[in-house]
Amino acid sequence: MNKNLAFVLDGRVLSAPRVMNAVTTGQIALGFGSAAEAEQVAAEMSTTATP
Repeated sequence: MNKNLAFVLDGRVLSAPRVMNAVTTGQIALGFGSAAEAEQVAAEMSTTATP
């Protein structure tokens, strides 16, 4: 908790929000700088092809 988790895509860090709560249920609460940042990361991750 209270550590950053980086989202890396194609060798580029998209964002590194802070983990807000312990992961005990398979869900995670992340602290992005803004809702817009979270939406941008989600959009980039959903439109990029995975290997």
